[in-house]
Amino acid sequence: MSSKLPRRAKAALSLWLLSSVGLGYARPQNPIDTVSSLLLADAIEEADLILDALAEDSDVLAFKGEIEFRRANFEEARAYYSRALDLDPNTARAHFGVGKLLMGKMMLTEAIDSLSKAVELEPDAAIYRLALADAWAYEGDVAEQARQLEAYVALEPSYDLERLRQVEAVLEVIGDFGPVRMGVYDLPEPAESITISQGLNLIFASVMVGDQGPFEFIVDTGASQTVFTERLLGELGLTPITSTLIYGIGGDGRVESGIYRIDSLTFGGIEVRNLPVGTLSDPLLGELADGIFSTATFGRELVSIDYPDSIIEFNVDTDSDDSLSERVPGWFFSNLAFVPLRLNGDFEGLFLLDTGAVTSILSHKAAAALGVTEETPGAGVSLGLAGIGGGSGLALTVPAVTLSTTQSQASFPLMIAIDMDEISQTLGIEVSGIVGYDFLKDYRVSIDFDNAEVILSR
Repeated sequence: MSSKLPRRAKAALSLWLLSSVGLGYARPQNPIDTVSSLLLADAIEEADLILDALAEDSDVLAFKGEIEFRRANFEEARAYYSRALDLDPNTARAHFGVGKLLMGKMMLTEAIDSLSKAVELEPDAAIYRLALADAWAYEGDVAEQARQLEAYVALEPSYDLERLRQVEAVLEVIGDFGPVRMGVYDLPEPAESITISQGLNLIFASVMVGDQGPFEFIVDTGASQTVFTERLLGELGLTPITSTLIYGIGGDGRVESGIYRIDSLTFGGIEVRNLPVGTLSDPLLGELADGIFSTATFGRELVSIDYPDSIIEFNVDTDSDDSLSERVPGWFFSNLAFVPLRLNGDFEGLFLLDTGAVTSILSHKAAAALGVTEETPGAGVSLGLAGIGGGSGLALTVPAVTLSTTQSQASFPLMIAIDMDEISQTLGIEVSGIVGYDFLKDYRVSIDFDNAEVILSR
């Protein structure tokens, strides 16, 4: 006789354990409430087990959609949300999920409508307020963003104290800037191209801060925020508005950062005014540059990084010869661009498009899908990781990996895999890896936020 429990029995046991001891309840609670608590703790597999044991109603379908969303299976998530709304148009969790999908495709008006409906139906759900605040931030409506963030804080979401602290810091920054809009720039038509230099598998451009400079900054599509080195902040004599945690690759994936106000920054010939910036504490990157410039600053423009010609251009039509260009459907979360890639023609994952990554890397979970785990003999290596988080972590070597889109591919005799759980949890989606310099270096890479596409041209 097998000693393994059937999935439904395991789900029932998990539910009993969580309701009686794991979450501190004196008696079993509503299974859907338990699923919600599990998802807040990123316990996705446990939540999935419980849902499998429940009859499908609108709430169960909506939560199944949420789990597929977290796994970056967006079409499956969309199908579950649609089925939930067909059963009950007032399923708040489904409106929330649809809103997040719309935000990922930069369909902001529709996203705000869906997220507002979720808030209307369940005004005490803190995560709905947070998503709606993000949508208003993308739209540039700071007053509405602040209103939703204040509502989030008032709900006291003690299940995520780090996120609460970040929200409070954002409100401090909004208060400091007052009615002044942040990150304003005037882009001439046509805008002059910006010359970049390439070295150490990174790209660099000159930046002026006020009338001081020029300073060398790494140009990074994989940074959601522009950051300055502590050395440069000291030279400029700036004091922080507040401090918060910022996230990146390496170490624990997070680091304490001050937030500063830059009145004027010139990137190439483009002046950016009233820009909040963070602190870069990584000593290695601090030796290479004075900071990291995030292309998310120009998030409503078509930004083209032309590696072969070493220039950045704005709003220039992509190659008219379609045989030389590929339009890859993109997803945009937290000011970052993601593309779906296949690994060895089989497993598909979501990869961060990162011009600030010296090499493409995999997550541990993507490596496991290719048969390499921490238990694989000879796979583990000790590796220092440069990035906002700094530090080091357990890395795995994965042999013979091919990353491919529909038309493009790059093969690697060996790839490194690192633990990306922290970043995945922060973003709320499973990140399977980072596509960096070694994949991008032969392309003109155009990031089209409005049409949610990445165009690769040769």
